[in-house]
Amino acid sequence: MPLPNVPAVGVSAVVQVVSEKKSTKGASSLSLGVTVTRKGEDIVLNMPGNITFRTGSADLNAQFFKVLDGVAQVAKKYDKTIIEIAGHTDNVGGADFNRQLSQRRASAVAQYLMSKGVSEQRIITAAGGEDHPIASNSTDQGRAANRRVEVTLAPLKEG
Repeated sequence: MPLPNVPAVGVSAVVQVVSEKKSTKGASSLSLGVTVTRKGEDIVLNMPGNITFRTGSADLNAQFFKVLDGVAQVAKKYDKTIIEIAGHTDNVGGADFNRQLSQRRASAVAQYLMSKGVSEQRIITAAGGEDHPIASNSTDQGRAANRRVEVTLAPLKEG
């Protein structure tokens, strides 16, 4: 069932806004390594840490602005959505530090989107810290994959 107010075209719209490059696994992959997938009614953008923030920092990298500009453009077009921004880290450093860092990173992305006209009432931030790895933290490659920001566009539920 397509997202109400974010049709299947929504994934394509996100991808087209920031220059599409198809992957072979059913997800779309943007330049800079951002992937866009559909999970049920939600659209999830996974933004790897190498383009989003310097290690240990919550200051946005300039190369990330183009991606976020595209996210803001799509979010404004599909305005019947909630935007959840979750920061994630690897397991290097203390759990409390990583949780706080992931929250600061999610907040930095939220602030950027709001500066581009996305309503604050539509944005939810979450600190994933090191608790939701997508790869093993025992390798450099795995830790790099776990340092990420995920932006989820979900339809507003009526009622």
